[in-house]
Amino acid sequence: HGRGRGRAQTGRRGQDLEAEMPITLLEAWQGSKRQFEVNGKKMRITIKPGAYDGQRLRLKGKGGPGYNGGPAGDLYLVLRVQPDPRFQRDGDNLIHEANIDLYTAILGGKIDVPTLGGTIKVTVPKGSDPGKVLRIRGKGMPKYGKANEYGDLLVRLKVNLPKNLTSEEEALFKKLQAMRANHGAYSY
Repeated sequence: HGRGRGRAQTGRRGQDLEAEMPITLLEAWQGSKRQFEVNGKKMRITIKPGAYDGQRLRLKGKGGPGYNGGPAGDLYLVLRVQPDPRFQRDGDNLIHEANIDLYTAILGGKIDVPTLGGTIKVTVPKGSDPGKVLRIRGKGMPKYGKANEYGDLLVRLKVNLPKNLTSEEEALFKKLQAMRANHGAYSY
């Protein structure tokens, strides 16, 4: 039983590498160009608008070196979108909790609401219940890879009740309460 000759070693592909890259929600919204270094090599990457947390970007041939003349592996960058205290992201939609006072909830009015592109005025309808959600079309995240398509901004209303009422204010509330009771106007 003779020994066969070992085949000539063929080139083997290098190892794939993975690294995390933190980005802000604003960078994910508008897109970004980043420069970074891996093993002493400077690299650039373009992050497209609408990028999402956990998204893997592949840089072909930027991973570990090949063996015996084989091609280099790939580098995978995993995007980590940092939380923004003003918004919660749900797919392409952004959710913002807006604090409004009791009077605005009852009478309606305009409030300032942040977006990633700046502050906008939003109309709160009369008789808005706490937790009511107002949908602002096209003010959410860009849809990844789709030009000029955006998710929505969902504004959840949080009604702040007045604290430390003066005796005069308390008397007015009691008067309103009595008026509602006399008219049998409780409708929930």
